Amino acid sequence: MGNGTSAWLPRPSAGRTWLITGATGFIGSHLIKPLLRRGDHVVALARRPERARRQLGARVHVVASLADIPDEASLDGIVNLAGEPILGRPWTAARRRRLLASRIDITRGIVGLCNRLHTRPAVLVNGSAVGYYGVRGDEPVDESDPAQAMFQSRLCSEWEATAFAAATTGMRVTCIRIGVVLSRDGGALPRLARPVRWYAGAILGSGHHWLSWIHIDDLIRLLLQTLDNGRYSGAINGTAPEPVRYDEFYRLLGRALHRPIWMRVPAAIVRAGLGEMSQLLVEGQRVIPRRAQELGFEFRYDTAARALKAIYGAA
Repeated sequence: MGNGTSAWLPRPSAGRTWLITGATGFIGSHLIKPLLRRGDHVVALARRPERARRQLGARVHVVASLADIPDEASLDGIVNLAGEPILGRPWTAARRRRLLASRIDITRGIVGLCNRLHTRPAVLVNGSAVGYYGVRGDEPVDESDPAQAMFQSRLCSEWEATAFAAATTGMRVTCIRIGVVLSRDGGALPRLARPVRWYAGAILGSGHHWLSWIHIDDLIRLLLQTLDNGRYSGAINGTAPEPVRYDEFYRLLGRALHRPIWMRVPAAIVRAGLGEMSQLLVEGQRVIPRRAQELGFEFRYDTAARALKAIYGAA
């Protein structure tokens, strides 16, 4: 039962109320802005509430724990984006446990919250990633394809399974399998662009592996649609319709930044240094957003060239 340790929101007279985990992160902070603009109310779960209040502003209600949400609270839906970044230190046994726990524990807590609320939220939108599909070579994959027997697949499939447990309460549950998000102010692109700006850009591996990506604006629009439209349920790929090979992506990035890219790092060196985590850098998935297209979602940025032009301007 909620302990009521923080003052709770009265039922708003207009707009809807959403609980967002990972709200201070890159995607979460982008999602909050259009929700507030349209008159909705946002509750953010944050481990450092004072820092979150400074970052998100006074219009966002911050709680430090799910226990601070009382049983009588009225939430229209939940967006669960919490999770330790998967790219970083090598996947030792201890780090694998942390990566799993950072996703599974909070998601179990959310399912428990939904079970104790007097009025259950209508929808849970849960994060996931294209790593669900594992390493697939040139094979196009969509939401009907299974996970594989490797850690990145296990991480995503167990996270999704934990979220889908909320469906037993009658909630609509959607897991968005997000690709590499392109934006100037966060995600992978600034890290990829930094060495290119300093004439030190290098393609890892052969460059023939696939990058499944999405522009941040399209991802936020997809998340909003998923909150608002009851037809969006189950697994949905959060990727643009045209994945691109890494060498082509770097050619486009170099052109956008007016820099040559001529160096390559052999895949064997990356694998030797990073172990299984190297799959994220020298192998990939050719992911097709079949469900989003079937639902009529319109991508504003369907090609990497168009996305990079929007971000950096014309070459």
